[in-house]
Amino acid sequence: MLESPVSASPLAGYPCDEGLLSKKTDHAFARLNCIRDIPIPKNAKLVLFLLTAYADEHDECYPSPFTLARLAPMGRSLVRDALRWLRDARLIRIQRRGPETSHYILTLPEKVETWTPPTKSAG
Repeated sequence: MLESPVSASPLAGYPCDEGLLSKKTDHAFARLNCIRDIPIPKNAKLVLFLLTAYADEHDECYPSPFTLARLAPMGRSLVRDALRWLRDARLIRIQRRGPETSHYILTLPEKVETWTPPTKSAG
């Protein structure tokens, strides 16, 4: 009687290998839980959720303001305002890569309790 061959996981060796997927998913859920609990304006929160969805395992992503506006959906000026707010709140860092492309780095706190909202400047 022939034994059926033991098959390896269909995901083995691919970027979405079960171990990697679990590790990335755990990291993504931790980020999303943190964002959910941070008291920030709704447009900033939506943009931060989108950035988190695009972020890699190093918490970096590259969507254009146009892409974020299309997905939000909101105008590009509202997206830019939200990005500025997130930058000023020290929840992201922005490195320009051209007129319409940026490199975003999520700088979320480990715990919501350790984050302090930005103070309004008198001016």
